[in-house]
Amino acid sequence: MNKYAYAMVAQKDKLNKNAFYMESGISKRNIFLDEKNGADDCAPGFDRMLDRLAPGDVVYAGNIDDLGNGYDNILSNWRLILYDKKADIVLIGMPHFDTRRPEVDADYLTGLFTDVIGYLSDKRKKHNDAIQTGLREAIESGVPVGRPEVELPDSFEKYCLQYLAGNITVRDAAMLCNMSKSTFHRKAQEYAESHQK
Repeated sequence: MNKYAYAMVAQKDKLNKNAFYMESGISKRNIFLDEKNGADDCAPGFDRMLDRLAPGDVVYAGNIDDLGNGYDNILSNWRLILYDKKADIVLIGMPHFDTRRPEVDADYLTGLFTDVIGYLSDKRKKHNDAIQTGLREAIESGVPVGRPEVELPDSFEKYCLQYLAGNITVRDAAMLCNMSKSTFHRKAQEYAESHQK
C-alpha cells in the first residue's frame, strides 16, 4: 500500500501544501499538485497520480476543494480514485471522509460526499449571484465600482507627448509623472487613441 497526496491549489499555496503533506509522512515523490485556474479541468498532476495508483493505495487530500475545480470535477475525481482505481481516500480536514474505516460503506460515503459537494456548490453559486446582483444594483444607482480612476498630474501631457515621440522611455516618463510604469503606459495609450480621432 502506497500513500499519495493530491491537491488542486492556487499557485501561492503550492509550497505550503507540499510541506503540509510531507509533515504528514507522505514522500515528496508521491505528492501531486495542480494549479487551480478556474477555467478548465486540466490536471496533469492528477493524471500522473492516477497512473501510479494501485488497488489498496491511499490518496490524502486536505479538504474537498483539493480534489478538483468545481462540483463535477471533484465528484469525478472522487469516483475515479475510489471506484476505478479501487484506492482509498482520506480528507485530512474532514475525518469522517475516510474510506479506509471498515465500518464505513463506500457507496454511503460517496452519497454523503455528493450531497456535501452539492450543498457547497449551491452555496458558492448563491454567494456569487449575490455579489453580481449587488454590483449590478450599485452600477445602476451610480455608485462607482472598481478601482478609483488615477488622477493625472499636470505634467502628464508634456511627458506623454515626449514618450509617444520616442524622446524618453516609458520608465523615465512614469518616474517624472510620479506614476507606476504600467499605469503611465496604459494612460499614454488611451491618450494616443483619443487624440488620433
